Amino acid sequence: MRLSLADSVINTLEGLRHNLDYDSLSETVNLVLDAIKFNWDFKLNELDSVSQSWTPTVQKKQKVSIAQRHQSWLSSYGTQRGLNVQNAANLVLSEYFLGKKATVEQNKPVAVSPVQEPTKIEQKVIPVDKPKGATLMKGLKL
Repeated sequence: MRLSLADSVINTLEGLRHNLDYDSLSETVNLVLDAIKFNWDFKLNELDSVSQSWTPTVQKKQKVSIAQRHQSWLSSYGTQRGLNVQNAANLVLSEYFLGKKATVEQNKPVAVSPVQEPTKIEQKVIPVDKPKGATLMKGLKL
């Protein structure tokens, strides 16, 4: 999936890409999304110097590729907040760069206990002698 990110997010990511010597911006985005998803600590207090050490060049709107492993949780994160995937990615990345931790809920399998069928209680029918009923039943013709 390809997304357009906000200029401020792109500038910070480009600074990281430049300092980490990554080949593409998409690799950097996926690295940062992994860091968010798995709660890695990137020493964000140094990010200001990272983004300032790199001089952004004027470019047209850049699109980055988001790895398949990030699409589902970004989509659910956005759905919870009424955002599309692109806006959710911008929100998650910009908050991460500001030092805020996004709460990413992983889809964990829920243990399902087997449904127990109700146990059948056998009831014994005890015949009761009812002379009036027996006489009435004999008198009825079906």
